[in-house]
Amino acid sequence: MVAEIDGTFASSMRAACEMSRVVIANRNEIAGTGIEALLQACGHSVIARCSHEDDLLRLVEAYRPDIIMLADNGVRQEAAKTVLR
Repeated sequence: MVAEIDGTFASSMRAACEMSRVVIANRNEIAGTGIEALLQACGHSVIARCSHEDDLLRLVEAYRPDIIMLADNGVRQEAAKTVLR
């Protein structure tokens, strides 16, 4: 079964996605830079990138991003739980 999405709905969803504010947490600078470039190419606004969990917690509090990208090596589980709250 194929379902078609109303063009107006699809347009508004694309607009919402394009305006997503993202924070990236990754200890690998090269990977973080690559992820940032890919997200920006897709229309996302990368508002911050960090490599330490203390910085992540401060940035999340300050910017309240729509999306937080956490690398496996970026934060300990305690910090990830704090971010989720």
